[in-house]
Order: sequence, then structure tokens, then C-alpha cells
Amino acid sequence: QGHFTSVASPMPTPDGMYFTGRTTLITKRSLFRLSGGTITRVLDLTGDPPGDRTQYSVPIEYTYANGIVTFVDAAENGSGLYAVINDQAHAILETGDILDGKSVLSINSWINARDGNRLAFWVRFSDDTQYQRDQALYIVTITPPCAADFNGDTSADDFDYFDFLSAFFADDPSADFNGDTGVYDFDYFDFLNAFGAGC
Repeated sequence: QGHFTSVASPMPTPDGMYFTGRTTLITKRSLFRLSGGTITRVLDLTGDPPGDRTQYSVPIEYTYANGIVTFVDAAENGSGLYAVINDQAHAILETGDILDGKSVLSINSWINARDGNRLAFWVRFSDDTQYQRDQALYIVTITPPCAADFNGDTSADDFDYFDFLSAFFADDPSADFNGDTGVYDFDYFDFLNAFGAGC
């Protein structure tokens, strides 16, 4: 990854230290995680967000709970509220989305707005002709995906088991089920436990 040329917004969590930065080899602003002496690039913050917005800008107000990082990204082209689950960003709400029958203009949150999987945020709507007159406070519950749903088709079934086995025997990084940076027997047993628990 090269040497870091900038580091900002450190956030300690039980999963490691999350921070944003750039390196001599990764010149795009990115979200990183330092855990067990290993630095992992989690997310490219200069690419396209997962929803309808065309570009990230300057993510602000990171929060963490139960293995999920959330952040608000604000820019001239709008704002978005995102959750990073299993090192992938998911759009929760973005400028232009319809909420309670109104078009969202901007979204904001704050660092202490997270309680477990519940996140508070406020929204300004596009019909707000007098600034800060048409706003509302919302609370969203962020539900982590089911660990046993290995292929992401929203259910835990035999296909997940066989897909995991294929990845495991191919030594594919996606079979690193417990996130210890290698594919070992423990990943298989951890997956079996999750699969047995179901969704």
C-alpha cells in the first residue's frame, strides 16, 4: 500500500482503528482499518457510491457499532447516508430519495447519534424554501446481513453451503469467514455454526 501521505478521522473500534487517508501507491482518498498490525483498505472514497449519486466527496461523522461503520457524505451534488458492512458500502438514504412523500435535499448526522444498530439523522427536504423550516429527525435500524447467506441472495440455503465450500476449497479470499486474513479450518467451522443458526 506504500507509505501514508495523509491520515485523518481516526475512529477506534473493537474491530480495529478506522481512518481515512492516502498513500504513495493509493492516491485516492480511502477508508482504512488497522487491526492486529495489518492495514486493510476498506473503501475507495473517490469512486461512485452504491446508490444514485455520482461521487463521494468528504465523508463526515463516522460512527461504529456491532461491526458496522456508518457515515454521512456531503457535497455540492448532494449527500448520502451509508453503512459499511463486510467492507462494502450500502446506501441507506441519498439526496433525491423520497421520504415521507417528500424529496430529500440533504442528510446529516453526528458522531454520538448511534446506539447499537440504531442511527439518528436529520433530513432537509427540497421544498424547504426557508432554510431549516422543513426538516425532520429520523431513526433507522441497520440490520447486518445474515452471516449464513454466503451468496447474498437473501436466504440461507444449500446453495450458500455449496458456494462456501467451493470458495473454501479454492482458497478464495471470500471464504475467510472469520476475517483473520487467511482461509483456514476455523473459517469452515465458523461458517458451519452460522449456517446452523440460520437467518
